[in-house]
Amino acid sequence: MVFISGCAKGNVQESTASVAPEPTVSDAEWNNSSIEESQTTTLNYKESVTEPNYEELAADIALACGSEEIISDINTTKITGNKYGIYGDFVEIQYEYGDIIVDELGMLVSYSLLDYDCTEIDYDEDKIRTNILEIYHKLPLPQEYVLTSLINAGDYIEAYFSREITDGIYSSHEAVKMLAVSDGKRVIECRRFNYPLQQETSDVPLTQAVALQKALDFKQLDAEYFVQGEISTVRPIMEGKAEMFSKLAWILKFDYPTDAGVRSIVIWIDLYSGEYLGEDRTA
Repeated sequence: MVFISGCAKGNVQESTASVAPEPTVSDAEWNNSSIEESQTTTLNYKESVTEPNYEELAADIALACGSEEIISDINTTKITGNKYGIYGDFVEIQYEYGDIIVDELGMLVSYSLLDYDCTEIDYDEDKIRTNILEIYHKLPLPQEYVLTSLINAGDYIEAYFSREITDGIYSSHEAVKMLAVSDGKRVIECRRFNYPLQQETSDVPLTQAVALQKALDFKQLDAEYFVQGEISTVRPIMEGKAEMFSKLAWILKFDYPTDAGVRSIVIWIDLYSGEYLGEDRTA
């Protein structure tokens, strides 16, 4: 599946109204549409009275997303496995204009519109926020999630909804990411991620100073090059692979000058235990 087919990404201008850091769902997580450990069986919903009417379900979801195309001639596939951190049974609904995946409870997992027009918009944040919220609350998605970020990408809008863990801290791994066009009136991509928080907590989280010292000890870094620290969720890296759950961590950034430019190293330290959870390096 081609992502943003036919649209050129413009200069990204992050909304000043964001109430949380941009979720850190990686490009790999966003672009990976594979089902891990999956088994598929083609279904025809008309042949079983116990199956829901997937044509109607697809039409309802597409309509809520602002699509006006008529849904017909669908193909449904039952899938068992893992999708964006969500385990269980799914049904993929494919039709001429798009692709929809729902879980066994009928909750939306992903929506992709395959053909659409997009032009650079006159960015009106209040109008876009209103339109995006209206669409979100019509869809079978976790209604307790909060709109935490709007990003103007020129010819489309990125919107992030996240679960609030505690006051002012949101999970970037229990979240929904939407792409929308037409002043937020039409969603062209939507994906729900669920890497649930799994953590032993104490009454007192580590201070940034303590977390920084642990990072320096773990990785033999120089405190002189520390530039920023914030609390967020991460998927711990174990044996080279990201775990299927998240933890709260101090995200500690170091910038090292090199002949080729600045080299950034971001270290993740468990907010409570002080355990080293992983890192991210950019040349």
